[in-house]
Amino acid sequence: ISVPADEASSVTEEAYALGAVDILTKPLMPAAVRGKVAFFIELFRSKEELTTERAFLSAVLASVEDGIVACDANGVLTLFNRASQSFHGLPAMPLPTEEWAQQYGLLQADGKTPLAPEEVPLARALAGERVRGAKLVIAPKNGPLRTLVSSGGPLIDDHGRKLGAVVSMHDLTAREEAKAAQQLSRELQAANERLAAIFEQAPAFMCVLRGPEHIFELVNDRYQQLVGRRDLVGRTVHEALPETAGQGFLQLLDDVYEDGEPYVGTGMQVRLRRTSDGPLEPRVVDFVYVPLRDASGEVSGILVHGVDQTERELAEQSMLASKARYQNLLETIDEGFCLIEMMYGDAGEP
Repeated sequence: ISVPADEASSVTEEAYALGAVDILTKPLMPAAVRGKVAFFIELFRSKEELTTERAFLSAVLASVEDGIVACDANGVLTLFNRASQSFHGLPAMPLPTEEWAQQYGLLQADGKTPLAPEEVPLARALAGERVRGAKLVIAPKNGPLRTLVSSGGPLIDDHGRKLGAVVSMHDLTAREEAKAAQQLSRELQAANERLAAIFEQAPAFMCVLRGPEHIFELVNDRYQQLVGRRDLVGRTVHEALPETAGQGFLQLLDDVYEDGEPYVGTGMQVRLRRTSDGPLEPRVVDFVYVPLRDASGEVSGILVHGVDQTERELAEQSMLASKARYQNLLETIDEGFCLIEMMYGDAGEP
């Protein structure tokens, strides 16, 4: 714009007020023009580089899996990356520090106790503390609890002025769940070992049959004693104990599996071949068939447990036989007799 010399000052002032960054005056000096053009080209390039650098940094912060949160010196959130938003299910909000814990569902490591405002890692960092490995739990608005560990500190410029604070949050949820699963697995294994010991050492004979084919899955020592110690696990009752065919026990197993009702048998006679080439031996057993159900409630197997009463039965029969012989002996005596019980007084005299 060509203006008279006496008006140049006011026009220059007006141009700068409208946003001009530099003004060339006539006569133009080539060296000055080249210098100013070079300056603005360099300024433009620096601005482009800064924009590219900021875009790159923004992309990096958005892509990292850890949550990164920052605030300015007044506690206003200035950075809330994508991972942080995913953790909380919420975007950054212009809230005072005392409302952060409640708004973002921050809890202590027990997952129950609310985190006090001054205990929030970012608030601690803003107060000048270097936060290391602060464990906390967040309760998202629509999602399961998440366990995080947070570290960070205040942001200080080269002159010692506080610019704000920043913290990073690493999600420990998967690791904590894995630890809990391992602990549960160890507890279940210990419980299973205890149950296995009880099962094996039980005074009753016990076995677990799987499926409608009644396949032996577990067998304790008492059951092996009953049937004569043979290879049972993985075989069906029909395969492992063929001599029981026709004695009614397989039909009882089928009925329990189909009906889902337990069966109690007392004083049941069963004939077993207790050695591979031995004869069938009669045994007397009391037993119960208990249906076992899977998670859906369907019958998946049968627990057999009971007591071998053969020895007791033989002892009772022997006692009855002895009593009968004694009674017959008494009945055959021709002379009269009686049995007298001796009674004693307080002094021990008869």
